[in-house]
Amino acid sequence: MDDRSRSTPSRVPERTRAGQRTLPSEDSLRSILDNIQEAVYRTDTDGRIIWASPSCERLWGYAPGAVIGTFLAGYYVAPGERARFLEALERGGGTITNYEALMRPAAGGTAWVSTNAHYYRDAQGAHIGRPVPFG
Repeated sequence: MDDRSRSTPSRVPERTRAGQRTLPSEDSLRSILDNIQEAVYRTDTDGRIIWASPSCERLWGYAPGAVIGTFLAGYYVAPGERARFLEALERGGGTITNYEALMRPAAGGTAWVSTNAHYYRDAQGAHIGRPVPFG
């Protein structure tokens, strides 16, 4: 064994500790999500909203607590648009970029939305929902 291979293992914990110091804290991540300029939400596999960022209220007029438990399909203007979105997401292998659809803000009227989304998967790779930002 040469000197490099003997010294490498002793440096790994040092690098790991250094890497851990640079990981953002939960408070830091919460601050990012609370102040993000796009509305971000997560749905379960049935299309029910299970989490929404505070920006949903600023941008769309819907308080996060008011939309949790509701079906995302109800916010699309065109009947069947959610199904078309899901078909496009599936064709993209579980990822979609810049999908445009007409949605209903809380104040009434309509607004075009450009959506980027991907399947949310558990540790085993099973599809368990969709995190989606829209602006």
